[in-house]
Amino acid sequence: TTDDGFNKAQIWGPTKIYDGTPSISTTSGALVVSGGLGVNGPSYIGTNSVVGAGAALTLASTGSNNTLVINDTGANGANIKLQGNSANAFVRVGSGGNFNIINSGYTANLLAITQAGHMIVGPNGDDGFNQLQVWGPTKIYDGTAAASSSTGALVVSGGVGIGGGLIVSSNIVSSAGKILSQSATTAPPTSVGSVG
Repeated sequence: TTDDGFNKAQIWGPTKIYDGTPSISTTSGALVVSGGLGVNGPSYIGTNSVVGAGAALTLASTGSNNTLVINDTGANGANIKLQGNSANAFVRVGSGGNFNIINSGYTANLLAITQAGHMIVGPNGDDGFNQLQVWGPTKIYDGTAAASSSTGALVVSGGVGIGGGLIVSSNIVSSAGKILSQSATTAPPTSVGSVG
């Protein structure tokens, strides 16, 4: 093959370096490159890869649904760990975009977090108002009992708006201690107040 007119060393064929020196920094290993490295085809790395301190890892893809694919056949599956020098770790979404987790067919959102801080669980879009939007049945399995307006498995600091029916298996009690609605399985109330 002819000279490409640019590179000092030109290898027109498969090349293998048999030296097994491990790399523990940017200046060690079986192959050390002082400048950048340009690779035009797929790359396979048999062990860990480390991006040096102060550097960034940028993945660019065009015309593909997958910019980053993590395959882990271990018992715990594929995991992503974010760890900084402090207690904080961040996932930053570019201006104007949302953070989305979608199904395997790329047809529906499972979880979305918008630039406005709205978290949407389910396939529907942002309603533009509520911080948490759940588009589907929801169950809280925690069984913490409520002894006041600030205790229980679900605590709401403000009011509660319910568009449908409400079925409660125990008493509904006001903050003054009055039973506003009594379960049929409980003893008769000592005092009954009205709602409102």
